Amino acid sequence: MEALIVLIISVVIYTAIYWIWVITIDSLSIPQTVGVGLVSVLLGFIFYYTTVYLLRKRRIGRKDD
Repeated sequence: MEALIVLIISVVIYTAIYWIWVITIDSLSIPQTVGVGLVSVLLGFIFYYTTVYLLRKRRIGRKDD
């Protein structure tokens, strides 16, 4: 269940970031490869920190039991 929520949130965030970058790249004439690279790095950080957060939350939950 948690994984599904994380997936949905990640997709929503990624879609928002993607469209923001598409608009920014078009208006600032940034090379598209640079924009795609930055979006990929940002998405990687989002996945990493979300995973770390959920793992810590789960460990704390187990200690309480």
